[in-house]
Amino acid sequence: MIDWNKPLQTKDGRKAELIREVKDEFYPYAVCIRYHPNLEIVVMVDKKGLIADEDFIIENVPEKPKTVWVNLYHGDYAKVYGQIFESKELADRHILGVKRIACVEIPWED
Repeated sequence: MIDWNKPLQTKDGRKAELIREVKDEFYPYAVCIRYHPNLEIVVMVDKKGLIADEDFIIENVPEKPKTVWVNLYHGDYAKVYGQIFESKELADRHILGVKRIACVEIPWED
């Protein structure tokens, strides 16, 4: 199901934008598609994201998974401990006085 309040694109990655909802039983959404850098087209789209008489399919832009950066250090008794940061730049700026083993990017779920 498409969330019409979130960013849109075509199935092949072209930028799309909801212009407005219209009073049409079959194609209730007017969507502008960036077909080429200098060409935009307006198409009528059904609730599933299918376009009348075209090969395009509209979908939400996939959300990029959240990741964090972790500075890893040697700990006591052969343990490893780390610090978590929102970006690699922040991780690189906040290295502890001990030698960092690595800085790794990992997926993070809240």
